[in-house]
Amino acid sequence: MSYEQLEQSDSDVLVNFGSTAEESESFLSAADAQPRPQVQNGAVASPVGAALIASVSPPTGLSLTWGIDDYDALLSEAAPATDALG
Repeated sequence: MSYEQLEQSDSDVLVNFGSTAEESESFLSAADAQPRPQVQNGAVASPVGAALIASVSPPTGLSLTWGIDDYDALLSEAAPATDALG
């Protein structure tokens, strides 16, 4: 989703894919991302790295099994923050 469409997102958790941790943090600190309630409350899952991203976005029957545990852990860490979103 582009920055221009970010306000259309009403998800409980924001998934922020980044090739590197620096790229991921750059997005989250951008002025467009800062007002998002998911970012403000920490309801963000940030898969980082080409291999993990390729395994879960979009997943295939073979690739998903490679990255699902890491992806699940990231989503599980972000989920409790959704309570603050109401």
